Amino acid sequence: MKKIRIFMVGGRRCGKTTVLTSLWHNADATLAGTNLSLGADNVLVSRLQDTYDLSESYFDDPDMEDFVRVSDDNASQEPASYPFTLTLAGKRTGIQAEFTDIPGEWFTCPDHYKEVKDYIRESHVIIFAIDTPCLMEDMDERGFGKRHISSNKANHITHFIKEQLTTDEIAERMILFVPIKCEKYYYQHMMPQVVDAVRSGYRELLEYIAEPALRSRCTAAILPILSLGGLKFFGFEGQSPSPTASQEYIYHANCGKEAKYLPRYCDQPLLYAIAYILKTSDGYRDGFLWKLRSLLFNDADGKELRAELQPLAEKINRRDEDGFVLLQNAIGL
Repeated sequence: MKKIRIFMVGGRRCGKTTVLTSLWHNADATLAGTNLSLGADNVLVSRLQDTYDLSESYFDDPDMEDFVRVSDDNASQEPASYPFTLTLAGKRTGIQAEFTDIPGEWFTCPDHYKEVKDYIRESHVIIFAIDTPCLMEDMDERGFGKRHISSNKANHITHFIKEQLTTDEIAERMILFVPIKCEKYYYQHMMPQVVDAVRSGYRELLEYIAEPALRSRCTAAILPILSLGGLKFFGFEGQSPSPTASQEYIYHANCGKEAKYLPRYCDQPLLYAIAYILKTSDGYRDGFLWKLRSLLFNDADGKELRAELQPLAEKINRRDEDGFVLLQNAIGL
């Protein structure tokens, strides 16, 4: 099946699987008004259901009116693949949107450099998943939190991209900075501050992709996500900023016992990827992304598929006040 490859990287316990679980669980609402359906194989559905059940269980806490403690001591150490399929009703045609998640620690280990480079070379979209409490809390004069560098691996990722990859291996890709667990800052109307912290925390990387060789060839955006909806970050149980510490996150229910599992914006990375591919201009006719678009849409069924995808592209969030910012808009998205 024709495939969009989406590469995800983030620190331990930052919540990437939770986001993909919400994307899958809310697919009917995302695809409303189209003849598309989102599918996954039984193995993936089972994994996503386990994560969904865990997320919902936080709202069964008898002390919901007070605080909920969440920890994840089972952070992934190996790559994980999440192959979703977008299928057109009554047709055999469709596309696969395959998310590949690797641990941020791989950017610090030379033994894994070749694998990381291969993943990036094959990907059409690159997602940097950001643990937002680590980015925002205990902020210092640098403009980001004291846990950001160690937890989100921003420096290691930046140096890897600059030193291990050529500009051609990064060009013609969409690069998404995705702050996860944004509830506290969203409900306190602090999303502009989150955007500023992303700009500060990833300053060197943003300056690199803004250089002439990449500015007209990369599209970059900030897409924040509310992972749980009804719970907002309150504090860290442990004070150690070490990324290997078994650190508990303390959450406070927004509405006491009435709080619900209501994630928001988890579909936006996929919708932005679709919009990006649909928008590819004739100027990229000989490029990597143009070849992908030609592969997806250059046949009769492809035209039908394109028509169904267009309404999804129009659902992308562009609201600055929600923290959605196009940092570089190389193709006029």
